[in-house]
Amino acid sequence: MRKNLRPYGYMPTEPAPIRRRGLRSPRFIAGVSLVLALIAVALSIVALLLALDAPEVEDEVVEDVAIEPPWVEPSERTMAMVDEAVRRYETEGWAETAEYYLSPWSVDGTWHVFMVSPQDRFLASQDQSLLGKGIKNLGRDYWGNNWGDIEITEGGRWVHQHSWHPTTGWPTVSHTWVVRHDGYVFGSVWYE
Repeated sequence: MRKNLRPYGYMPTEPAPIRRRGLRSPRFIAGVSLVLALIAVALSIVALLLALDAPEVEDEVVEDVAIEPPWVEPSERTMAMVDEAVRRYETEGWAETAEYYLSPWSVDGTWHVFMVSPQDRFLASQDQSLLGKGIKNLGRDYWGNNWGDIEITEGGRWVHQHSWHPTTGWPTVSHTWVVRHDGYVFGSVWYE
């Protein structure tokens, strides 16, 4: 007869399953999941009961509240930016005003303000290539309008011209509101 070579009796060919204990055991994880699911159901029921118990609020109609944004028309916004630039000039002076309108925080979307000296030279503009250039030397736009031919008064005027949109880079029509104040020209542009 053949002797059993295994010292401790029969050894299975497959290893015994590893028993996990503690926080990694499947039984513990299933228990925690069940508790969390029960808490979620309880919170949902409480929220539903609170919603059912809440008093009903009637919709109030308020006549004096503006629903529209503060800038309804682009032209109004453009004119308001020029008015603000003139007020800033009157309170802070031309140097501080020019410095502010050279800064990036003076830009609102595609709206920006430019400032031209009494000698018709750009003091402030978001287009840095214009600084120091004469407004009369800008040349003609697509329709042949020359900035040098435009009379800018204290009452202000609109200048419509073909230009490039600063964001898209596509040709578009720009609308510029310009006002002369104390010899300086203040202007703002909006693009279609």
